[in-house]
Amino acid sequence: MKRKIFLNLFIIWISCIKMMAIAEVIDYDFNASSSDISGDYVIIGNKYDDEKGYRAGAAYIYKRSNGKWSQQVKLLAHDAKENDQFGTDVKISGDYAVICSYYYDKEKYSYSYHPYIYQRTVDSWSYNEKLAYYGVSSPVAISGEYIVANDCYKANSNYYYNNIYLYKMAQGSFKTVSNLSFSGSNASCQAQVDISGNHIIFGYPCDNQNRFYI
Repeated sequence: MKRKIFLNLFIIWISCIKMMAIAEVIDYDFNASSSDISGDYVIIGNKYDDEKGYRAGAAYIYKRSNGKWSQQVKLLAHDAKENDQFGTDVKISGDYAVICSYYYDKEKYSYSYHPYIYQRTVDSWSYNEKLAYYGVSSPVAISGEYIVANDCYKANSNYYYNNIYLYKMAQGSFKTVSNLSFSGSNASCQAQVDISGNHIIFGYPCDNQNRFYI
């Protein structure tokens, strides 16, 4: 059975009540694990795709043209392995897309995140680089030529370190320009990050207190 994802939500104000109307629909026939939208482009991740191996994962980019959405490309990791779950988290902004794998290391008995960067040239998407950090279930966000990532690791049974890295595109690759560090007990690696313009927001549950930092 095909699933549907509803995109391009128009906001309508009626009697001071905000309502949303469905404008367009994209049909797809795979298990979507994440999605994002930027202008006329949509990216959908499928971490269970088996083309490169069992649950190696994939991501699909759709483009809107003449009022219709159509698949532009299916992206697969160049170094794909089974259980990589490429497409666990996907982000897109302007000419850049970030696709994260959630790899289980059998030798270390641990998971790690790997963000892959793809760049658009006209209507072609190509692999740019792989960010060198190994967070555990750590989200990323992108805005234009900036990427923010949470590199989280567990020190012991209930103590976590979270390092927030800001990357900027320079001379063809994303380079670290700043970072913040947080740590505490009863914390989590599920902290969320986002970026817009000159601001970053970081949600950090720690010591039974849920806080957002900007």
